[in-house]
Amino acid sequence: MSTGSISADGKTDVNINRSTTRATVTFGGALGTSSNPLGYIAISGNAIQQSTVNSSSNYNIAGTSTINGSVTTGTWQSYTGNSTISKDVTLTATTYSIEFLGTVNSDS
Repeated sequence: MSTGSISADGKTDVNINRSTTRATVTFGGALGTSSNPLGYIAISGNAIQQSTVNSSSNYNIAGTSTINGSVTTGTWQSYTGNSTISKDVTLTATTYSIEFLGTVNSDS
């Protein structure tokens, strides 16, 4: 298991396919920064996000999600499965929308 942050130049796309094993991806560190966001971020399985996410493009989680940090995207955010927001966060989509297709629960 790897730990730490992922940073890039706004052009790096991240695709994680965990749907075949039903595993959950946990991000303990930041995904990009406001000055160096990642590109398109797609997770095909479940995700636990412990820190901030900064994407110059889209952020898509196909499975269940636990959101513990603010998310800023240049376009849209999509949370397909059920989502839990575990603390106060800010979700910002600069040009499009934020969509939750499952149930949204709050632990905060």
